[in-house]
Amino acid sequence: MALGMTRAPAGSVWRLIGPERLDVFTALALDEVLLEDVAAGGPPTIRLWQWSHSAATVGRFQSIDYELDLRACRVKGVDVSRRMSGGGAMYHGEDAELVYSVTCPEVMMKGGIRYAYWETCGRIIDALEGLRLEARLEDTNVIMVGDYKVSGNAQRRARGVLQQHGTIVHRSDDDTMDRFLRARWRPPSSRGIPSRWYPVKGLEGLCGCSFEAMLLAVREALLEGRHHEEGTWGGDDLETATGLVSSRYRAREWVMGR
Repeated sequence: MALGMTRAPAGSVWRLIGPERLDVFTALALDEVLLEDVAAGGPPTIRLWQWSHSAATVGRFQSIDYELDLRACRVKGVDVSRRMSGGGAMYHGEDAELVYSVTCPEVMMKGGIRYAYWETCGRIIDALEGLRLEARLEDTNVIMVGDYKVSGNAQRRARGVLQQHGTIVHRSDDDTMDRFLRARWRPPSSRGIPSRWYPVKGLEGLCGCSFEAMLLAVREALLEGRHHEEGTWGGDDLETATGLVSSRYRAREWVMGR
């Protein structure tokens, strides 16, 4: 276990949901449902999923016009949404990434923002080391292998709950990514919270591992030292998420930040 990791309080049982294939709107809505569920006394939960359709997302306080080429997204049919969490703009390729979220009471992640990032990112680094990759945490929430970014992470805290979600890239295509994200090409700006550009490379290109091997390594690392049970979504969860997709994550006012 990586330095700085904590274990759940005695008696805590984590719930594991997934892996699933989800579109970006449903995935973001389910994270919001999950945060509310944990705030209401539900179990700390780990989710795993991959994207069923290509998408681009921006952090809650970013300028979407500044971060994304919206015309290119529209022409190529790339879904666009805004997260409740912070972090920078990201492109998500269909079936090209493994995505996770960890949602638990804040008291289970003591030590501030940097510590909370390290607790979860440290587990992802352990998973990568199990795949014979030397990984490190940079800029608090970015996991690097050599000169390449392989994982970006963001957090949200609300109602006494901490939620961190992140991606681990399996296949990458810089030309495709640069077509939709402006971080590499745009001039500096004080608008919103600008994203930082990193060269990205997937684990397939770095070590030749399969998606299934990456999934197994990440799953085991996130569950290490945690008593857990496999769970599913309840009917109310899915109904609530469907409402949030319409009222928030597909709604122009939310997505455009207006």
